Amino acid sequence: MRKVILRMNEQEKYDIIKNLVAKNGSKLVASTKLNCSVRHINRLIIKLKTKGKQAFIHGNRNLKPSTTINDEIKNTIINLYQSQQYNNANFNHFKELLLENKNIKVSYNFIHNLLSKNNILLPKYQRITKKIKAKLEREQQKRINIKSTITKEIEVLTNIKASRKIPNSLVHPRKPRSKYFGQQIQMDASDHLWINNQKWHLHWHWW
Repeated sequence: MRKVILRMNEQEKYDIIKNLVAKNGSKLVASTKLNCSVRHINRLIIKLKTKGKQAFIHGNRNLKPSTTINDEIKNTIINLYQSQQYNNANFNHFKELLLENKNIKVSYNFIHNLLSKNNILLPKYQRITKKIKAKLEREQQKRINIKSTITKEIEVLTNIKASRKIPNSLVHPRKPRSKYFGQQIQMDASDHLWINNQKWHLHWHWW
């Protein structure tokens, strides 16, 4: 005998009717619990006695709604939108073209959800996405170039250190050159007996 598995609301309905029949309880109380009429309670009692637990499984279980669109039509819509004939149309215009040219009647929300689920965006969003992607690629390449420059300079300094035995305190990687004039100011000072045998500190700076 096949085991009958009920969902939560179906199980609740079954338990109430089964308890009602077993204990000869109040139909009015049962109708209040299930928020239905006493007449419907009588119908449920008849179902329980004739079909048992199986009668409480909803009739639409495992059945697709009549408005369900099959996979073949879905694939047709996706392929059509990706073709050169339709890929520049927005979703609303595409919906109208489907009905006019292919006699396929679907809603805007269906097209939007179907194409978005398959990572297909509106033309304007595709352009924005391409710009953002290109910008990110440029920034990533810039970071790679800077990292490569610093790595090369470290290798050069390391080789110099190895050949000349320069102390660790004197070896450090250079910063990359500033992109714009005036972004970085460098200063230096030297103390000498500049005037009247007096020690002066001469400061200068450059960009």
